[in-house]
Amino acid sequence: MFWQWVVRTYFPGTRGFFGRKELKALKRTTLATYFKFCSDYGIPEELRGKYNAQDSIIRFPNGSEIYLLDLAYLPSDPMYERFGSLEFTDGFVEESGEVEAKCIEILTTRIGRQRNEEYNIPPKILETFNPNKGHIYTRYYKPYKEDTLPEYRKFIPALATDNPKLPKSYIEALERASEVTRQRLLYGNFEYDDRPNKLIDYDDILDSFTNAGDRGERYISLDVAGEGNDNAVIAVWDGYFLLDYRKIVKCNPIELQDAVKRYADQYRVGMSKTVGDQDGIGW
Repeated sequence: MFWQWVVRTYFPGTRGFFGRKELKALKRTTLATYFKFCSDYGIPEELRGKYNAQDSIIRFPNGSEIYLLDLAYLPSDPMYERFGSLEFTDGFVEESGEVEAKCIEILTTRIGRQRNEEYNIPPKILETFNPNKGHIYTRYYKPYKEDTLPEYRKFIPALATDNPKLPKSYIEALERASEVTRQRLLYGNFEYDDRPNKLIDYDDILDSFTNAGDRGERYISLDVAGEGNDNAVIAVWDGYFLLDYRKIVKCNPIELQDAVKRYADQYRVGMSKTVGDQDGIGW
């Protein structure tokens, strides 16, 4: 809120935006927070901007504007062409994880087009979000964790406990919440997956490293790779117990086939109990 107000106030004629998946939710949350910020910091009424509910725009005396954008996906507008003619200086997306990645991509083409060069203002979009396994995980958290974030993108972790203005009762409520809610909103755990269509519970994945596995019939599984950067991996299973494995760097089909046969003979595994994933190899 402070960032958007400062740029709009001190740089006449600039244009920013507040965006969220639903305009109704945006007005109830982000817009309310904006005017609460203005009140808390004693900003004079004439400098707060006048909000026009009909066109969802906050207009400032110096000609600057803040647009309120509905970022919902519309089947009639899959490429978000409704934003195509808009020109912004910068903008802010609330709950970015709820918004389609394509929408964010389109919005990045609309900033930097309203007096940025005149005032030397960097074109910037701020996205805020709670942990989830959507596009924010692949665009921000995973590259951040692996230290591969592109230079133009930054990720700033912020926990509920980092906010000195949050009431103590809110933290206490999170501590009493379900494990999923605690992991996401209290500890900021992006790995904790709460999607209803997930194949395996996160706790069960972690638990897989604490057991010895149940033994049973023997199988061989093969992850095929050729001359590229990936490695071919042969795994021998005794039930759910990993009995043996081999990693092969850069091989041809004959070498891989011979290696599988040697394992099959050594561990007495029939070809009917051998499976390989070789999609896209081209052999």
